[in-house]
Amino acid sequence: MEQRGYDVIIVGAGPAGAQCARYLSENSDYSILLLDKTQEIGQPKKSTAGTVIETMEKFNLPKKLIMQKINSVILEGPSQETEVSVQGCVLEFGGLKKFLVREAVHNGVKVEIGATVSKPILKKGEIVGVGYQDFEGINTAKAKIIIDATGPEAVLTTLLGLRKLNPKNHWIGMEFEMENLNLKHNNSMLIKLDNDYAPGGYSWIFSAGRNYAKVGNCWNNEFFKKKGGKGPQLSYLKKWIKSDERLKNGIPLEMHAGDANFDSSIRKKSTSNFMAIGDTICSINPLFGEGIRPGMYSAIFAAETAIEALKKNNTSAKQLSNYDRKWQQNIGKNRKLMHSISNRLYNFSNTKYDKLVKNFRKLDNVAINRIIYYKFTLNDIRKVFPI
Repeated sequence: MEQRGYDVIIVGAGPAGAQCARYLSENSDYSILLLDKTQEIGQPKKSTAGTVIETMEKFNLPKKLIMQKINSVILEGPSQETEVSVQGCVLEFGGLKKFLVREAVHNGVKVEIGATVSKPILKKGEIVGVGYQDFEGINTAKAKIIIDATGPEAVLTTLLGLRKLNPKNHWIGMEFEMENLNLKHNNSMLIKLDNDYAPGGYSWIFSAGRNYAKVGNCWNNEFFKKKGGKGPQLSYLKKWIKSDERLKNGIPLEMHAGDANFDSSIRKKSTSNFMAIGDTICSINPLFGEGIRPGMYSAIFAAETAIEALKKNNTSAKQLSNYDRKWQQNIGKNRKLMHSISNRLYNFSNTKYDKLVKNFRKLDNVAINRIIYYKFTLNDIRKVFPI
């Protein structure tokens, strides 16, 4: 068992963990260890990776990561459709993670793959390190600050007692990357709300090239049962593909699957020597599942807080709570409302889904941008939400 000391240990090399390591190494000289349980950085590809163009600009991402530029989002109900102008892109998810980790490595971050973290190391009730198993056996590493970016598993956050999730808020998603499609819109992200094909959830077609797209659905088991869903949820995705003229001749080349928690109950995201980021704190947008942008924002807020704390040689719970404040001020302030809307939305009938889609035509571009950037108002919701 080898014990090594660092200024910061980050557990998990997804977009949040990798961006946190990248930002820390670009803006400080602190020693950083990035641990990831996978045997290949970039795997698994469990995100559709659709995002707005702000993500490319804010996080200084190269154009080579873009599979397809997007100029609109289409909201589709059983018989209604509304298209709104949105500048965005669909990213190559594995490539995004590899790029972020390579940037961090070039800046001096130490990376260990195949390293499965199993427990926090505690001293007087406070975390001071992690225990993990890699190809060489059981190891430990210590640091002044530990950052949990292990996603829905929330390994350290759960063991420290900071997170206890309601299983009713657990969502599962599945998609195919498909070619040979017959798409009318090759520069769009389409969200479909239809209980015939995704009871208790939603479906999507995210363009990733000409007549090439990521096609999938996402569901909550509780909502799925309430809406009369029966059998495997994958059967609903296949049913949609077979019945839709745009998709039925498509050829799947890859299959991706993942999960997330749409939960607003995690109020404390930090404690002494510790912060949690990304899907670990359910940073994902609970309405239509955007995870990369809010997750990477959480990474920057945590990295900024870590730099401030290490400069002051103060990693107390009070000092690191600055991270919680940054999250709440920038991303988290509408989260409870978003969760409330989500819980109602995915219990809608198909008639209400059509009303919702039609109502989106009442919003101007300014209102659409407020929704996209988490700054929507109650009036925006009243205009589109069927009562």
